[in-house]
Amino acid sequence: MTMRDHKTHASQDWEQMDSFFRKDESCAVAIGFFDGVHRGHKAVIRRLVDVARETSLPSVVVILIPNERLIKERKRLCTLEDCFNMILDLGVDIIMPMPWSEKKPSDFPVSENETCAAESVTCGHSAINDIQALFEQIGAQVFVTGNPDQITLEDVKTVAVETVMHSGLPVTTDRILKALQSGKMEEVQEYLGRTHYYYGRVIPGAGRGRTVGMPTANMTVAPGLQLPAFGVYATRIKVRNRWYEGLTNIGNRPTVDASEKVTVETHILDFDDAIYGEEVILEIHAYIRPTLKFDSIIDVRDQVKRDIAAAGTIHGREQIE
Repeated sequence: MTMRDHKTHASQDWEQMDSFFRKDESCAVAIGFFDGVHRGHKAVIRRLVDVARETSLPSVVVILIPNERLIKERKRLCTLEDCFNMILDLGVDIIMPMPWSEKKPSDFPVSENETCAAESVTCGHSAINDIQALFEQIGAQVFVTGNPDQITLEDVKTVAVETVMHSGLPVTTDRILKALQSGKMEEVQEYLGRTHYYYGRVIPGAGRGRTVGMPTANMTVAPGLQLPAFGVYATRIKVRNRWYEGLTNIGNRPTVDASEKVTVETHILDFDDAIYGEEVILEIHAYIRPTLKFDSIIDVRDQVKRDIAAAGTIHGREQIE
């Protein structure tokens, strides 16, 4: 995926951020990690775009880039490039990537006459959503996720964006990551408002699938992304601009490989071309079963046939004997 022809300002530090925001031209701003661009993020960004249009201001989304500590502590739902493109698709004028810093909200550089939106994130030592210090510094419009009744500062005009809920709980990146780690793909889809997917490139594998008549496409996944729970999934895969149904094993392969190497390999239904080196998109639709160890390759083949039937049922595909 490539970046759109929109303005993207890369900020290296808070001083450059300060320079950008202290220009005479005002703008509407949202700040956050926006990992996954889930339904809650979309609500904030759409409100930002609406307010920007109503006030004839450019809309700016500041994406906080995790530092090394955060990268080690937690996986991501999507790459930064995917994040940028999904946000641009919502009509934002400018995206400004900014390295996450150990700063307090009161240190965030904003000038007067700006509109600011804060996703519920932690910025330094306290949460941006706890923004009294930010209110006092800005002296301008601010809209935040959460309950409008909790915003009490009289001198600040606020436009609240209601927290997006699912099954009585706020939609958050952490909840999506936990659902993904448990293989609860229906829950992941409900939180995201879309099917979860991975971009990758097909790489050579051991070729064992082809020897039993069920070839698989091994694909790369960007480092740092959270994979679903290990197991077998009903999937769809986009190859050469066409979608195919698939059956994907994510994890190790204890029957044929004693190592702990993690792979993402897909048996593509009704497809038998060699696609090494080609880019693909893999949508994860539903969990079928955990990773199992079998006594023989024949047992593997029989189980895969059952898995294909299960995937067909999930996809609404008519089974042909």
